[in-house]
Amino acid sequence: MMAKFVLVLAALCGLTGVAAGALGDHSLQTHLESKKITDVEKPRERLQIGVRYQMFHATALIGVGVLLLASDRGRFAALFSALCFVAGILAFSGTLYALAFTQNESLAMIVPFGGMAYLIGWGALIVAGLQARPHGSDAE
Repeated sequence: MMAKFVLVLAALCGLTGVAAGALGDHSLQTHLESKKITDVEKPRERLQIGVRYQMFHATALIGVGVLLLASDRGRFAALFSALCFVAGILAFSGTLYALAFTQNESLAMIVPFGGMAYLIGWGALIVAGLQARPHGSDAE
């Protein structure tokens, strides 16, 4: 049940990552120009970084879902990893998207928390991988 939930989250994160990239590619410059912002390089870079990290972590969530399907052990660490990846997507990528579209620099202080969530998620995935064992296996 949890594996299915994580795999659906992975697909949702992938879907919204593609949508964010398309939205940015097609409307960011127009949006910024309507606000009389002519330097679009930094906002475009922020959007691209947000999309890149979201897609990396959507892919990682697929791996977590597969690990949950395949293993009897390490489930808590795997689920914790998935939650950290989703928190990272929201805080890191989501804030970069907001920065790209709003230019509200006060939001920038949120980005490092998303980065830390990503790092903690990868650490938890290391633990889950070390604890994993195939279903029905007695071997460590």
